[in-house]
Amino acid sequence: MIWISLLLISFLSAITRKFERICGLFSFLGIGYLVGTPNYQYNGDAVVYMNSYATRSNQFEKGYNWLTNIASNQFDYATFRLYSSLILYVLIFIVILMFTKHVTIISFFYAIAMFPFDNDQVRNAMASLFILLGAYFLIRWDKKGIIPAFIIIFIGSLFHSLALFFLLLPVIWIIRKSIQNHFKSYFVMLSIVALVFEILGSSNLLPFLTALITRFSSRVDAANNMSTIYNAGSTHLLFWSTFYAITLYFIVTGYTLKKGLNNKYEKYYSLFLCSFILWTSAFILLTISVDYVRILRVVGFFYIILIAKLMSENFKTFHFKLYAYSFIGAILLMAIQIKGYGLSLETIKSIIGR
Repeated sequence: MIWISLLLISFLSAITRKFERICGLFSFLGIGYLVGTPNYQYNGDAVVYMNSYATRSNQFEKGYNWLTNIASNQFDYATFRLYSSLILYVLIFIVILMFTKHVTIISFFYAIAMFPFDNDQVRNAMASLFILLGAYFLIRWDKKGIIPAFIIIFIGSLFHSLALFFLLLPVIWIIRKSIQNHFKSYFVMLSIVALVFEILGSSNLLPFLTALITRFSSRVDAANNMSTIYNAGSTHLLFWSTFYAITLYFIVTGYTLKKGLNNKYEKYYSLFLCSFILWTSAFILLTISVDYVRILRVVGFFYIILIAKLMSENFKTFHFKLYAYSFIGAILLMAIQIKGYGLSLETIKSIIGR
């Protein structure tokens, strides 16, 4: 099976630290192929995309509409999806390589925690590319990278409005030193606010969010989309608490990595902390709909990038901890999304059983 083979290739390359670039490229190409050749019987989103492509309905964000309108003059949807997916994941590989040479630990994590869901939500993966690229400029240029990062992430919102939320990342980067020094205080404060909304309800937030997304999203039916698809009703407290517990796992394990840091990793650690402050604030959105878990999926990139960077340290016992953290985190993130989206066994098999 292709998915299992990609996992094995990524895993073996990551633990041996051999051929990481070529194996990483091969793994992301394989993921691109799987995303580009969906099972239309079980992938409802793929059918929606196909119908939109055929009718040129322009129902998505302007960037995606522009791309499909150009491609539809040359290719049928199946060809467009395959080619665009392969190009997308090569670009994701290149951006990740800009962060770290240890690409295969990231492809391993992605194949478990993110691919089964980005397989449906292809525009989400497109937006993730720009979010990652924007974050790279924060690492590269620090505060001078804030404006370029903001612009790049905004371009990502032309493919999925989710990226609008991540425009807060360069804003938060302005106070990254404060977040690094007082992370626990920020985290506890935001957690309390999110819990209050979960208990008392967050229906009053919807008109405000709808007005905001209408103002800034390039999607024509953004307001209707927000009030229907992204308003599936409040998340049950027990389920919300499970998400919160998994978030704590990522934060606590990431926090323990601070001991292995030196100055050259300080910005990566700041990016990890800033992104999880962003996710903690998104717990308020999770009280509206479970679908906002896709924000954690993107934030997961910054967790695994931090781990990948620390792979450069030559301590075998430390490496074992990093492998364990990444594997457990990937399984937890995959499991909670399967439960949250209510995927059937047949649907899971159609995604990873090829």
